[in-house]
Amino acid sequence: MHAITQMEYYMDIISKIKNLFIKNTKNTEIKHSRDIQIQKGIYRYNKEGKIVQLKVEDSGLGLLIVDGTKIECLNSTACEFMKMYLEGLEEQEAIKRITKSFKIKKEDAQRDYRSFIFEMDKFIDSEDKDIEIETVSQSSSGHQSIKMDSKQTEKGIWDLQNYSLNSPLRFDLALTYRCNNKCAHCYIPHERFSTDGKKPLGLEAWKKVIDVVYNVGVPHICFTGGEPTLFQHLPELISYARTKNLLTGLITNGRALSEKSYVKKLVESGLDHVQITLESHIPEVHDKMVCVDGAWKETVEGIRNCVGKLHTITNSTLTKLNAPTFEDTLVFLKSHGIRTFASNSLIHSGKGIDNEIGINESELEPILKRILTKANELSLNFLWYTPTRYCVLDPVTLGLGIKQCSAANVNMCIEPDGGVLPCQSFYEPVGNILNDDFDKIWNHTRCKWIREREYAMEKCKTCEKFDLCGCGCPLFLMH
Repeated sequence: MHAITQMEYYMDIISKIKNLFIKNTKNTEIKHSRDIQIQKGIYRYNKEGKIVQLKVEDSGLGLLIVDGTKIECLNSTACEFMKMYLEGLEEQEAIKRITKSFKIKKEDAQRDYRSFIFEMDKFIDSEDKDIEIETVSQSSSGHQSIKMDSKQTEKGIWDLQNYSLNSPLRFDLALTYRCNNKCAHCYIPHERFSTDGKKPLGLEAWKKVIDVVYNVGVPHICFTGGEPTLFQHLPELISYARTKNLLTGLITNGRALSEKSYVKKLVESGLDHVQITLESHIPEVHDKMVCVDGAWKETVEGIRNCVGKLHTITNSTLTKLNAPTFEDTLVFLKSHGIRTFASNSLIHSGKGIDNEIGINESELEPILKRILTKANELSLNFLWYTPTRYCVLDPVTLGLGIKQCSAANVNMCIEPDGGVLPCQSFYEPVGNILNDDFDKIWNHTRCKWIREREYAMEKCKTCEKFDLCGCGCPLFLMH
């Protein structure tokens, strides 16, 4: 940002996001036979230690998803090329099929295929955390890409002109609202802790939920709660999700993971990644925030048991209690093998609405600068989750990436009774995943209200940063 003004930087990003659309190359206009067309579905592959998913729509358009962190939008030609490559088809056989299908010369098919594979290998293997938006060469069968960090698949994907989401990219499955911690800042409203007369789903019903999730084209699920490890059939659900080629994650306080045998069971079930909440390296601070004596010891043991066996990150809610010493917490995490950590501010839901330990949005910038400096010093990846109003806290300027509310868009949540929430903190059900048509849920007035940023203040809608900011979190404005 030294060579251009800040506003030029913003406008460049906006322009890139809005122009990330799927174009047809000269070859894609030629009608081809059905011998290499792909059926709608989610396909999963392992490529050199990375999980690669190909999500294909009825239209033939698709998404290439790498480790749930990077997303590439593909036209139908690119989907066909990608599937042949990922399934290990020999190059000569792939070129033979392309030549026959598109009725083109062998040398043209070879050039296009090799160019495409070269670009895709770069995209899949890329580890550059500083790239926010990456445009792949247009000679490669007319596809363009958008790279997203693991904490936020919300970077403008809905702005693609020829690819509009009709389901989220991730569903959080709140298996239970029971929890063995009692966090004073918990975002789950008190009344949610009881079933409120609603019967929570059992194993077979949750399997049906996973069926629906797969059928509507959602490639990624995270098991959450409450505390999801209190749901006795969690390993079975992970195994079942893997049969659907879904990416599976676990969001947990980590205490149950202090048992090595339980971690082994989750790994064998096919769990892909885990996020463990650690509030501080200081036992007394962590235990005070979660309101359970001895919780820190079990959580840290859980981290030790997961590192090296699962892709493991931690998350911490920044408060007045842990923020002053958070740089030391990073040193602690580094010493325990953590390479990526996440943080958020208080969520404006449940106990987090009025909580004296919270840090005001306007006071976060110097804290985040300290954390980012220390993270860079330790070569740790820092994921910031909280969407804020850019006029108060600008994550782009801080180097934290583009942050927007992704509720009812890139992610949604399913409650223990099957109710669907716009996100895990927005406790206003928009339907039931087992009883209602998903199109009706997706197009619910509240979902549209969130996606179209109708909650934004009028002065925000005319702001030059609105396309990036979206006016932050709607819950913040509502409370």
